[in-house]
This record gives sequence, structure tokens and C-alpha cells, in this order.
Amino acid sequence: MNAVDVSADEMAQLVYRYCTAFDTGDIDTAVACFTEDAVLRTPSAEAQRSDGRPHDPSFRAGGKPIVGQDAIRQYLVASRERRAGLGWQPRHLVTNLYVTASSASEISVQSYVTFLVTKSDGSTFVDHAGVMLETIIKEPDGWKFKAHRIRIDSDQDFPGRPPEAR
Repeated sequence: MNAVDVSADEMAQLVYRYCTAFDTGDIDTAVACFTEDAVLRTPSAEAQRSDGRPHDPSFRAGGKPIVGQDAIRQYLVASRERRAGLGWQPRHLVTNLYVTASSASEISVQSYVTFLVTKSDGSTFVDHAGVMLETIIKEPDGWKFKAHRIRIDSDQDFPGRPPEAR
């Protein structure tokens, strides 16, 4: 890393803390991972799933940024409530964290995420897989997300994928 006193483990712990807090319904801890003016971006509402299942509308914010801790809190509460209403227990599996220093005060983290859901009948399915992109800054009380973006693989073009598969 470039002239920043931070370890990759510190950045990983922030990502893991956020994902675990969301998965367990600890919204206060999840929101505390963001700066006051943070921006959360989720996939576009217009994207279609290739497997025919409808996207979770609480996950889809229409591609519009969700700005600030209050709006992020509302989004996370609605997302968790919808999943609980369906009898779904979410689990983020995060791997391949790649940490780079963008500047002396800003860190970029890219990681792969697989989002599993266990249904009330005990069956489990992969809801989506993709990439999480974070911009992280140091605040007086620790490192926090300034920006958090989720890109879902099923919404992306990639080599060998025909356009009609999207």
C-alpha cells in the first residue's frame, strides 16, 4: 500500500463487520460502518435475472444512490424486514479482498461476494454473486465506508456471455 498506515486485515474486518451485522439483523452496527454522508449503490432495478426469479425489490434501489446514514438505515431495515417476512436468513460469503491505497487518506477495497439465503424449510440457495467495491476513509472513530457499491454478475457483460443471457 502507498504511504497509508493501515493493514489489509483492518479493511477486511470492516467489510466482515458490515456483512455479519446485516446478516444478523444488527442494523445499528451495519449503519455505523458508514460515514454520515456515505453513498450506497445497488444494482439497477431494470436488470433481469437470467434464471427467471424476480429480483428482491428491497435489494434493488433502481440504480439510484442511497445517500447518508439515515437513508442507508431505512434501506437496510426494509431489506431485512422483507427477507424475514419471507422466512429467509441471509449470509454474505466474502472472498478475494484486494486492498489498495487510493491516497494517504483513502483506501479502496474490492471483494467477491456470494449471497446465500436459507429458507424457513431449511433449503439454501444462491441469490446472487458479484463484486463489492468500497471506498474507505479514516474518521475519528475508525475506518468507515465513504462509498459501497454492489455489482451483480448476472447484470454484467463478460467474455463469452451472449447478450441475450443478461
